[in-house]
Amino acid sequence: MWNIVFNLTIPGWLPESTTQGTGDFGTKYSLAATARFMSLGADNGFSSWSPFSALCTTFRPRFRSAEAFKTIKLRRFVNPPRTEAIEVPMNSYLVSSTPSGSRRDKNRIPADVLSSIQVLVSVPDYIGMDDKEVSIAVRLRTKDLPEEECIKLQLTDVSLDLVQNEQYQ
Repeated sequence: MWNIVFNLTIPGWLPESTTQGTGDFGTKYSLAATARFMSLGADNGFSSWSPFSALCTTFRPRFRSAEAFKTIKLRRFVNPPRTEAIEVPMNSYLVSSTPSGSRRDKNRIPADVLSSIQVLVSVPDYIGMDDKEVSIAVRLRTKDLPEEECIKLQLTDVSLDLVQNEQYQ
């Protein structure tokens, strides 16, 4: 007998388990697992008292499998709302510019200037459903760029696309 502990992250948008009426209707969840294994012992799972077990080793499957199916009851509990403000952790990303393509355009930033620009962006780890504002920090910095080129740099526009990601397996 083997006991295997699963730690599954259940997405918050899944409804809890329910049963509707007298029939078998409602929302139900289950976990199906298949384990594939082989015995590493000398007798490969057969007792050594049987002289015929050595003859049967070529006919036995090398790998064996076991299956399990378990119905899971999902319950949702709501924590009371917090009254104090929570400080949301920030994630920072450093993006180094690399010129692409060989097109020469008079409005294009020269490749040597572009390769010395770095953008540091700090964004919150998460955004609450009721939040009306999002704090984002965008900083430009240069490395080994002459001062006369730094004076010419100007940030004119910033756009942001928010994408919701939930990961589970």
